[in-house]
Amino acid sequence: MPHETYAACIEACNGCATACNHCAASCLKETDVKMMARCIALDMDCAAACQLAAATMARGSEFAKAICALCADICQACGEECAKHKHDHCQALPAGPVNHVNTEVIEPPPNLTFSAWDAALCASES
Repeated sequence: MPHETYAACIEACNGCATACNHCAASCLKETDVKMMARCIALDMDCAAACQLAAATMARGSEFAKAICALCADICQACGEECAKHKHDHCQALPAGPVNHVNTEVIEPPPNLTFSAWDAALCASES
């Protein structure tokens, strides 16, 4: 069943979506919200992409691989923007990178957020 095959990927995407929704909401409470505008927009895009990726993997959609690849790009852009801000909510990342092929914890390449790394691995498995 697709949802069992991609369980770790789905969990990673759901965790990332939750973290991004929290970050966006927290950014809106910052003193200089205008300075956080790109961060908020990318948080929202990343959360939506992760939710869509998780749903397509759960359904076994023929578009899951393409959606996961796009999700990885969005996650990377979001991670790069969040890294520019020192707020705790911008620095918080979902649980560590996991190679879903063999379930070993591994280090992502430089400048790639955990969520983007997970999405890229998921896309390569589809």
